[in-house]
Amino acid sequence: MLEKSRPTEGKIESTVPHLSVERSHVVGVTIELVRDKRRDRLKEFALVSNDIDYDKNAGDADRLTLHIINRPAGDFEDLIHTAEPGIDIIPGHEELNDLDDILDDMEALENRGVDGGGFDRYTQLFRVLNENDIPSEYDVVLCDPNAKADDAYYSALYATRNVLIPAATTPKGVASIDDVFDTASNFAEAKDINIGNLGVVATKANLQKKKHQKKAEELRDEHDAIGYFKDLSVYDDASDKQQSLFRHIKGLDRVRKSQTDVLPKYRTLLAYLREEMGDPLPEAALDENEFWHGDEFWGDMPVPTDAEMEMEA
Repeated sequence: MLEKSRPTEGKIESTVPHLSVERSHVVGVTIELVRDKRRDRLKEFALVSNDIDYDKNAGDADRLTLHIINRPAGDFEDLIHTAEPGIDIIPGHEELNDLDDILDDMEALENRGVDGGGFDRYTQLFRVLNENDIPSEYDVVLCDPNAKADDAYYSALYATRNVLIPAATTPKGVASIDDVFDTASNFAEAKDINIGNLGVVATKANLQKKKHQKKAEELRDEHDAIGYFKDLSVYDDASDKQQSLFRHIKGLDRVRKSQTDVLPKYRTLLAYLREEMGDPLPEAALDENEFWHGDEFWGDMPVPTDAEMEMEA
């Protein structure tokens, strides 16, 4: 069933799907891995560019797809690249767009074997991550699949067991929320697993347009959206330079007025996600000036913290 989030059952724990403000550049499913044992530090993880070109699209190169079908052409660790300190990434590959067909072939082949009928196409990514000790090596695993109900999407759901929905402030964006809830809930029921609902985030908001304002308000009032993100070019700029928003914005000579609340909004979003995952931000780690506390349009956004939790040394 799809329910309010709680710590993930099984081997992969405390995992959240990747929040993407701009999804059009994502290929197949990209996996981000965050290593940060200091639980008091803000993990600025949800902002790494996904379209990293490691010249891995050659037909004979190893890639995630080959590990999913258990036909690797190299060591899994060689697929992992450091994007920024503490953040590794397994780049997407164009072949993942054909994962449905690839798994069809694999399923047919396995079913013709002696132990036919035991192949589960949706658990293979979960298997790969566990066999390579990803849950023990990293604190957070994020999967960013295409926004369509294909095998890459369902594989990511099975591996993470949690979903965060970025919804554009448009009729189509708002309608997509029910689509995700329906597909995730039906999948959870079919696989007899729990998939946590981490929430909804309003994205691509152009508040100069009345239609966008109304949809943003609908996301806030009817879907309890965790804040909103404006439709800004800075997201594409960071993606083009293959940088996280944190690195990109902090490196700008001049931060525009429209960009000043971007990083505080992500920190506030992170505080809400940590609370949902049962790992609230220690109150001692809260610097009021680094967080977004709402505005005249959205209203107040109190930052959830745990006053009793102490910061680790």
